[in-house]
Amino acid sequence: MHDLDLFLAAPVATFLFIITLITSIMAFKDQNLMDKFILNPYDTYHYKKYHTLLTSGLIHGNTIHLAFNMLTFYFFAFYLEAYFLGSWQFAVLYIVSLVLSDIPTLFKHKDSPQYYSLGASGAISAVVLSIVMCKPDLTLRLFFAIPIPGWLFALAYIGYSYYASRNSRDNINHDAHLWGALAGIVLTLLLKPTVLIGLQRFIGM
Repeated sequence: MHDLDLFLAAPVATFLFIITLITSIMAFKDQNLMDKFILNPYDTYHYKKYHTLLTSGLIHGNTIHLAFNMLTFYFFAFYLEAYFLGSWQFAVLYIVSLVLSDIPTLFKHKDSPQYYSLGASGAISAVVLSIVMCKPDLTLRLFFAIPIPGWLFALAYIGYSYYASRNSRDNINHDAHLWGALAGIVLTLLLKPTVLIGLQRFIGM
């Protein structure tokens, strides 16, 4: 399927891809927009700015952050919607995962006025784990070169995200990665229960 056909077959992914690019690039140049969209758990919790649980997924910290997330989105989201889930199911998966991935961060940092979080990584983690659930024999390319079974990547990703969420001192919101991935698994099972059949066949049950 050519790119144009794939975009047409995945209208929700296409919309999210375009709007995230636009809002992220706008926020790079507009600090007021960045401030309105970014997730600050303190403000969100104490001043009920719950919209930032969604809008923070539409902006990114810099061009590298944006490029990495959108490249991952491009490789997985369109195929997930077009071939495996369907449009409304994909919309539910993406939006609900985006919100759920940030809720642990909200409560963990609700009394930390200086903590901020942004980016679509939680929802994109859900997308990647969902496509692995739908196609468990999928082979991924780590760093675009090293082949790795999808199921092994999923286990390693969840394991690393759990470890990093407890031990890392960098500026990456590993909690969002972890809970986004777990949300992707659960929501895929709820939205498409037939994936269990493929999983059972894959593991030889």
